[in-house]
Amino acid sequence: NFLLVCAMDPTGNFRRLNDLVPPNNGNVINWEDMRVWQSGDQVTLGVTAVIPVGESHMPCPALVKVGFKNDNLEVLGRPKVFQSLPGKNVVPLEDGFMCRFDGHSHALYRFDRRGEFLNKIDFTKFNKITWLTKKMGTTARPIELGGGRKILLIHGIQGHAIGIDGKLKDDIYSLGIAILDKNWQVLAVDPEPILNRSHFLDNLPPEFDRDPHKEVVYLCDYEKNGDIVTLPVNVGDRVTVLTHVLFSQLLDR
Repeated sequence: NFLLVCAMDPTGNFRRLNDLVPPNNGNVINWEDMRVWQSGDQVTLGVTAVIPVGESHMPCPALVKVGFKNDNLEVLGRPKVFQSLPGKNVVPLEDGFMCRFDGHSHALYRFDRRGEFLNKIDFTKFNKITWLTKKMGTTARPIELGGGRKILLIHGIQGHAIGIDGKLKDDIYSLGIAILDKNWQVLAVDPEPILNRSHFLDNLPPEFDRDPHKEVVYLCDYEKNGDIVTLPVNVGDRVTVLTHVLFSQLLDR
């Protein structure tokens, strides 16, 4: 229910700053799955806000503006929670946000900053691709390619399959890429993922994963510096691994 914040010093070492705790916002009982949008000095987090509904609960998109104050990251103003939209995997965009509706397996939905519907990003015809047969979700803001086309980093989930430890798993996550056109329609999905749990065995052996029934890899953002794209990959719901891929290789795929 809080964001652990670390800053890298000039020597490459990390220093932990104060935790970021969103303010009490009405009936929100939990804040989850933060994703990042940055434009200049303005940083917006896309957050899944969990609210109670009767005897159960529901995830809703939320946008939280943050900035640095006294060398620590702080929330600026009040978070904006869209309680009429049951969604998660919230990625803030320059003109709004996108998310996946709770219970929808292969579609994303884009909204403006007021929460007004803009368009559906339909992945249905790609649901036979092995690494996202169960469902998919968005992980980070698009990478612009020019002419309106963009690379969208996504995670896919394969259900009830044998994992890297030889055991049956409920959910096996992978990271991969899709290409969208200027109208946010899906042109293609890479049939092979770019990263999965097997890439991180040296960082975290499978027996230390938080949930033994899952193989988890996902991310919340990227940083592109020339041909190097740095991905902060969460592995096993335990550790975050800064992972580097070549942008030229993504284009080749």
